[in-house]
Amino acid sequence: MTVQQNTDRIQTTHIGSLPRPHRLLDVMKAKYSGEPYDEAAFAAALRTAVADVVRRQVDCGIDIVTDGEFSKPGFFTYVRERLDGFETRPSVKLKLFEQEVAAFPEYYEQYFKQAMMGGAIVPLAPVVCVGWSDTAVKSCCKPTSRM
Repeated sequence: MTVQQNTDRIQTTHIGSLPRPHRLLDVMKAKYSGEPYDEAAFAAALRTAVADVVRRQVDCGIDIVTDGEFSKPGFFTYVRERLDGFETRPSVKLKLFEQEVAAFPEYYEQYFKQAMMGGAIVPLAPVVCVGWSDTAVKSCCKPTSRM
């Protein structure tokens, strides 16, 4: 792979989730809350939303575009679904930037209601490490043979 050298400008990109369209949010909320949903409609809504957000990034001049993390409901769910050794603790209060929330309560009351254009897809619950990840152990700990 060749690395592109830019002498006249710095390439731009971004990280993290982008606001999801309501149509996609509605289907994701149904899927992740255990309600019945149409898998084909979800796949179609996801394809359309990603194509649109990629086009909009290109139109804005973003050099390295992303899918906006549209297929992922949130960081905690992503960790729980993809990594072992973690579990959700819904009874534990999530302390997200507690001092800032206390300093600007009106702003954050509105923010938490409207996050991601319509509220969280899944309830926010802390994910804690409860043990070694089998994947990590298999990747870094190779058995040794003794003679």
